[in-house]
Amino acid sequence: MINAVLLSSDEVTRERMTEFISSVEGFSLLGVYRDMTSLMAGECLQDIDVLYADAEYVVRRAVLSAINPMDNKKPVVVVLSNDDADALKCYEIAGVVDYLVATSSIDRLYLSMHKVRTMLSMIDVCMQNTVTSPKNYVFIKVNKKMVRLSLDDIYYVESVKDYIKIVTEKKSFLVYNTLTNFTASLPSSRFARVHRSYTISLDKVEAIDGNTIEILNTRIPFSKKFMKEAFMPTL
Repeated sequence: MINAVLLSSDEVTRERMTEFISSVEGFSLLGVYRDMTSLMAGECLQDIDVLYADAEYVVRRAVLSAINPMDNKKPVVVVLSNDDADALKCYEIAGVVDYLVATSSIDRLYLSMHKVRTMLSMIDVCMQNTVTSPKNYVFIKVNKKMVRLSLDDIYYVESVKDYIKIVTEKKSFLVYNTLTNFTASLPSSRFARVHRSYTISLDKVEAIDGNTIEILNTRIPFSKKFMKEAFMPTL
């Protein structure tokens, strides 16, 4: 059974999506909410497989940071919008698998359900494999595609406004995410946040000079607060 939650400030959207989701076999509608306050007051946050949410909440990432603070693979998100441009803007955000506009046909709604089922099935397989073998990669969203990136290739990650820049030896990736969320998805034995704007790969450190770390010919600042939490005690 796929557990769904609906978050929309529009009454017509709530009524239409409630009727549709409730009618589809294999989907269970855990709750319907009109704003973030009511969602956070609910008791189903840990059980959500797919969240149907207005674009305004997804663009601000308020809902994502609340229901998925550790940037896990679930829940996946389907964006609800009255405007194609707003919905497409959300497609860059990790976790968003589809978007629906107010005029979506019934066939389009069923196609979206199929996308959700497919993605959740893939996630379940990945999670099962992770249990049996150490995770040595992450998936990042690049140009609307989920790209697999080996942890061995990551040298450091830099916060750039609403994005993060993941730096490898050959190229960099600009990803719509927060440094806090992305760092939490990395193994703490291999990566550490050393500054409010930087997370580094510990085995890529070339030198430590004063209050900077040298990686890939780049001088990265560090703060005592983060370094103490990371690996300074072992130096």
